[in-house]
Amino acid sequence: MRRAEVAMWREIAHRGMVAQILRLRRRVVAAAADCEEDGGSAAASSPPRHRRSVTSSAPPPPLRLENFVRLFDLLIPNIAAPPRSTYYGVSDQDLVHCVGDLSRGGARAPFRVHEQEESAGDPGLRYLLNDRSSNSSNADLEAEREAALVRQAHLYERVRTSTPYHTGSANGVLKISVARGLRAATNAWNMRACRPFSTAPPPPPEPVPPVPKPPLPPSTHALQHISDDEDRYRDSNSLHSCYNPLDFVKKYPVVQFVQLKCATTAKFDRYVLKGWFQYAARDLLKSIGEHHLADLELNAITLDTLVVSCNMNAAEFLPKFKVRCETQKATDEGKMKNYQQAADVFKKLIDASVDDPDLWALLSEDAKHWLQNLDNPNLSEVYLLVNHTCFLPVQLYSHFYLACYDQLMRVPRHYAQAIFSQLPYRIGDPKGDWKTRAMQHPLLREHLLIQGANYGNEDSEQGRYRRNVPSHKTKLLGPYSPEEVDRILHLHFEKTNVDLMRTMWRRGLTYGLGLEKFFK
Repeated sequence: MRRAEVAMWREIAHRGMVAQILRLRRRVVAAAADCEEDGGSAAASSPPRHRRSVTSSAPPPPLRLENFVRLFDLLIPNIAAPPRSTYYGVSDQDLVHCVGDLSRGGARAPFRVHEQEESAGDPGLRYLLNDRSSNSSNADLEAEREAALVRQAHLYERVRTSTPYHTGSANGVLKISVARGLRAATNAWNMRACRPFSTAPPPPPEPVPPVPKPPLPPSTHALQHISDDEDRYRDSNSLHSCYNPLDFVKKYPVVQFVQLKCATTAKFDRYVLKGWFQYAARDLLKSIGEHHLADLELNAITLDTLVVSCNMNAAEFLPKFKVRCETQKATDEGKMKNYQQAADVFKKLIDASVDDPDLWALLSEDAKHWLQNLDNPNLSEVYLLVNHTCFLPVQLYSHFYLACYDQLMRVPRHYAQAIFSQLPYRIGDPKGDWKTRAMQHPLLREHLLIQGANYGNEDSEQGRYRRNVPSHKTKLLGPYSPEEVDRILHLHFEKTNVDLMRTMWRRGLTYGLGLEKFFK
């Protein structure tokens, strides 16, 4: 039965009950008035309508009109009040009909399926169906009674032909199976189908979107070796395939050589970390840190226990490093050893991916700094190992610096000056100050000399220059794309972001800044 039909029939039953009670009240009041006029003699001589089980020889007290009126005034508000919510529970194989709040001791009564034919699931409707002896002339009440009879016939037909619940009983009594009964009762309990009485139609149910099942995490516990040219392993419980790391990086190198556009010198051409390796290496370091927080350490991070997990059919190429080794209770020495083992693995993968004797000489300075910190880890600065700026995607390199610069503009001036004084490439740096480096590329030289910014030699001027270039890095029909400008800034000032983030983090200026969002 739909909720709108339930509300309609409950309203009809409710109005019928109120009408019957009011009509009975009028009759009792009239009879009591007659009894008072006769001095109570009529009440004493007339037999009672309902015999008591215990009789008494004493005459009954005289009837008084105000007693009847007070009685009905007390009963009518309770009887005519809107019906309370109805719930359903389970007792063995029978549905239990519970009226009111169960936590406050609501009434409980067995409500079997075959009793729907008689009770129609509603006390008010049952009252209308059984009250056929009334000779009321109220046309509305008669119409409601006829409608209730029609509804009863429809309900009987519905129950009789509901084959899913029928068990073939010979006596015509419908029985409910345990499994279907539990499911039906549970659904009725959750829906609380019978709402409090209201004259307004119930609102339509809101559509509930289907909840997608979460994908199963990649597993490396059911690896099956497949001997082919790639030395690949298949995980039967995942879409990812697991590869030997050395063979994988030979096909998909972890570094790439970058030559800057329009550069007048090859001095700043470098090997830089590729995007997929930045993501995979940072993910492995995060996993190591999570084990350490749980007071666990990995007993062996080597190329033999490392696999590359990747879904080659995915829209985005994002391999991940997985370690297959045992864990044990962590110690400070074991934690440091885990980062040193990770550094050794990363160095071997970089060596295997490119056959160039000058690879380490041409590797970018920020990547070298990261590997050196892994070799000598400071456990109090693990945050800087996991969120090292060598992991920044080139598209977000300038955005990262601008976020740090804006934060420094919010602190006192002398505080910002102290931080700018610790940046590399200061004026007088023997390895080349920031002005000397800027003069060696046409784009950087143009911003330094032609834009009219009049940069001085103070330490803060480097910070202002590094802010102005990415803020105005492209122009109409310019030869450089935003990504190319970011790469030029990266390789001419390789360690600026590294030292800037480390200095700000040690001074507590990165808390709440959300710099982690710039990494993949």
